[in-house]
Amino acid sequence: MPNFLTGLPSPVRKLPLTGAEGAELWMKDDGAIGQLYGGNKLRKLQFILPHAQARGARRLVTVGAVGSHHVLATALLAKSINLPLTALLFPQPRSEHALANLRAMLDAGVDARPVSSLKAVPFALGRLLRPGDYLIPAGGSGPVGSQGFYRAASELAGQVDEGVLPAPDVVVVPLGSGGTSAGLLAGLVACELQCIVCAVDVAIGGRASSLLVKGLANWLAARSNLEGARTSLADQLWIDSSYFGKGYGYDTPAGSLARETARALGLELEVTYTSKAFAKALELGRFPGYDPEAWPRRQPSEVFERLSAQLRVSGRPLRVLYWHTLSRIHPPAPGELEVPSSLMKQFLPR
Repeated sequence: MPNFLTGLPSPVRKLPLTGAEGAELWMKDDGAIGQLYGGNKLRKLQFILPHAQARGARRLVTVGAVGSHHVLATALLAKSINLPLTALLFPQPRSEHALANLRAMLDAGVDARPVSSLKAVPFALGRLLRPGDYLIPAGGSGPVGSQGFYRAASELAGQVDEGVLPAPDVVVVPLGSGGTSAGLLAGLVACELQCIVCAVDVAIGGRASSLLVKGLANWLAARSNLEGARTSLADQLWIDSSYFGKGYGYDTPAGSLARETARALGLELEVTYTSKAFAKALELGRFPGYDPEAWPRRQPSEVFERLSAQLRVSGRPLRVLYWHTLSRIHPPAPGELEVPSSLMKQFLPR
């Protein structure tokens, strides 16, 4: 099995923004890893694809939005090991970024099957699956894929030990299908790195996101025989749904302003995931670019309030680590590939 995870550990740098009371903003850049494809999807697929091969898979089947980074990454990496991929694609708001992803996945040879909605996926899978298929959950966020970010937590702990960055107080990540947040949370508890995982809900909304992350994190903790993990997991998790806006793939005023701040720093963000997560990171430390009028009202968090009280006593500034999960294809997607009308219909008006 080829090693797709080149460039590890992913680089860390301090961003030149100072927040309220001296707050610091750091970034861990997963967009810089990988040769064929960069971003957090690689960490999951590095576990998923060998598992599929070991199970004797003859075809991969997965699910995602019509412009899904997960589907694109899976298509590219599966092609390199000669495994065909069929993907059920549900609608999402149209953007040039999402359209470019769709063109790239078609160019990679994915067998794309449109479905009317996410709710229709189970019925479509029932008709599609056959012996020899290996089903990859949306976002790669099952027990297998989540191990990628469990290991990533150890990578971060190693960088802290080496003095690359100070131990963060809060790690901010987008919450889509849940595997990144859950793996990171369980991994940080295993490493005894006592920082909060602030998971910015961009895809699920409501109580379901909490159940998903906690369920996966508890499974990983039990698998690793972590004693007393359930309490630590609860104490270090903060799910913030206030940046959800109209839903998956829709822009928000805070996300738009966060992209402006990021551009000034030479940092690329996209609408669906990274804009909303970076906006949360700016809010936490009241960093330049944060505008209380445009940002959503903060949801109360006992976890963060306890941290804030501890920092007030110690007099130390808040340290925020924004985990940059931006997915990036190398080389860029083909710009003129014709897209079937059945798939173009999956793009919703913004």
